[in-house]
Amino acid sequence: GSLTISENAQITGNHADSGRGGGIFVGTVDTYYDDSEYSGIVTLQDNAIIANNSAETGAGVYLSGMLEGKVVSKDRAPAGQLTMNGGSITGNIATENGGGVYIYGHRTSVSDEAELFELKMTGGMIQKNIADKNGGGIFTDGSDKYSTYYSPRLLFSGGSIDQNKAGETGGGLYLHYLSDAMLSGAITV
Repeated sequence: GSLTISENAQITGNHADSGRGGGIFVGTVDTYYDDSEYSGIVTLQDNAIIANNSAETGAGVYLSGMLEGKVVSKDRAPAGQLTMNGGSITGNIATENGGGVYIYGHRTSVSDEAELFELKMTGGMIQKNIADKNGGGIFTDGSDKYSTYYSPRLLFSGGSIDQNKAGETGGGLYLHYLSDAMLSGAITV
């Protein structure tokens, strides 16, 4: 499914007792996902905010999903995807990792023409989030370092990631294992 959060919409003051996704949890039905209809796609734009939520991991937004044994091509969405064209993810608190955003998952293969990203940021702000451990703004959790999987991909071409805090490492951004991030254009980190 898909969710667009726009205009002055707010997702605020929520808590996840399960430990994941205080504001929003985006996940797949199971790890053997066959159709893009099982993808969760969230778009944040305009002046919408995800703020003051709490969870163990991914206090603002938690993206989860794995594409076991699948080749991802340009016409298939990742298992969980967040596009930020505007808006803000701010003031969220994780007792472990990913104060603002936590991205978990991997895919087995990506075709050469695939231009898919679990997080694509062209505008907006990820700011003033806190993680007691790692990744105050964003935490990505890829496959373990010994696997052959391709892990979460992030594209930043605008917006800002600032004033986030981590108790251990990666105040703004923590890339775990094989995660890929590309920064270009007018992004402020």
